[in-house]
Amino acid sequence: MKKMKRFLKKFLPQWVHYWYNRLVSRQIIKKRNPRWFEIDWKKRAKTATYEEWLRVYDTSWEHWTQPDLSELDIEKIRQHLNEEGSILDVGCGDGYLLSFLWNGKRKLYGIDLSKKAIELAKQRLKDQAELLVGTIQALPFQDNAFEYVVCTHTLEHVNDLKSACEELKRVTKKKLMVLVPVQEFLPYTEDYHLQFFTNENDLLVHFAGPKTVVTRYTVPDGLCAYQGDVFLLVWEKQSV
Repeated sequence: MKKMKRFLKKFLPQWVHYWYNRLVSRQIIKKRNPRWFEIDWKKRAKTATYEEWLRVYDTSWEHWTQPDLSELDIEKIRQHLNEEGSILDVGCGDGYLLSFLWNGKRKLYGIDLSKKAIELAKQRLKDQAELLVGTIQALPFQDNAFEYVVCTHTLEHVNDLKSACEELKRVTKKKLMVLVPVQEFLPYTEDYHLQFFTNENDLLVHFAGPKTVVTRYTVPDGLCAYQGDVFLLVWEKQSV
């Protein structure tokens, strides 16, 4: 079904997709998803309180079982890491990515908005990582605190993209890796995405630099919860 939708999207005019999403997709998504799913979150998120954000994402993690990352994604990230060094995973969720980065030599850290996600991460990682609850838009760390920072399937969820990107760069000492889906805006989708990245410049405008590289590749169906194209950005901090 997803392959058919992607095929038809190439040939149907934009206005068809626009009205189909608003008139048809919302009803389909509402019927297909459980009652806890916040179908109108894109409308409410901008004015939602911090407590409402916590409730939405804690509830999501109580029901979420499939990882967004595939082994393909993880391997591409690991290629940019040394065997030793400190690594912060921003938006670490249940610790899935960190579990693959553990090698006994690296110092692992994770932060996530959801208390439930951090509880799950602690169960998964035990004493392999230091974990805490916090927001990407105000990271509770000093400048250049971590040699490596990773942030996967997270920036699309934030309210203030500019401040989130500035915080990621601020706490990075050497290298930052950001992975986001390639996705155009639609008000009704089966996710809580608020930011959308359709081309490389949507990322590069926030991470300019002589050693910044953005790679686009496709995650095949069946490998993880997310299927489709992604951008992987690698940003290196320049010494002053």
